[in-house]
Amino acid sequence: MVHKVLSLWKDGNVVLTDAGGTIIWATATLSSSQQLHLKLRNNGNLVLLASKSTNTTIIWQSFDSPTDTLLTLQPLTEQASLVSSRSTTNHSSGFYKLYFDNDNVLRLLYKGPTLSSVYFPEPWRLPMDIGRSTYNVTKTAVLDSFGRFTSSDGFQFRSTDHPKKLFRRLTMDPDGNLRLYSFDEKLKTWQVTWQLIPQPCTVHGICGANSACNYDRVVGRTCYCLKGFKVKDPNDWTQ
Repeated sequence: MVHKVLSLWKDGNVVLTDAGGTIIWATATLSSSQQLHLKLRNNGNLVLLASKSTNTTIIWQSFDSPTDTLLTLQPLTEQASLVSSRSTTNHSSGFYKLYFDNDNVLRLLYKGPTLSSVYFPEPWRLPMDIGRSTYNVTKTAVLDSFGRFTSSDGFQFRSTDHPKKLFRRLTMDPDGNLRLYSFDEKLKTWQVTWQLIPQPCTVHGICGANSACNYDRVVGRTCYCLKGFKVKDPNDWTQ
């Protein structure tokens, strides 16, 4: 296990270091206040507060940087999109992104090493044909604790256990699917209570370069290499 330490420095910077003391992440915040404190609020928001006299101000908060997960009442905005992890064990930035596009529509994007493409909503469909609005420039979406997600472009959904009030999180998973997880108090586990894409092979880039995807309800998703061709002569191509 690699040990990491999160520290609040006197200059107002919150820094994450590895076992060797190397900085691997920082808030890049500076404050002249003599009273600084880091507080984890009940809604899951980690807040850096600076106090002067009787005034207390927020100089950084984790809700502005959601990485791959959105918590309840945490706003998803134009500046705060969701980016998947590379894998379930590698938490560096992956290939999939939930974001507000320039036309104010919430989309899913695959951004691979050599190409990128939108795969939700289907790029050949007009936003108005699927109930999306391009006129609302607020570019804000939010998930509530009852399992309802609403977006300024008209996209919305509800969890299968709506309207129970539970701990919930919306995650851009490494396989390119957007899933809503609800916390089961009895089992002490996170359960999937909604997912965006029922057919995983529609996710762009899911099998990597030069591979094809196949989905079976029993087996699940499988990837396989495309068959090549042998050349007998320049005028005869056979499989």
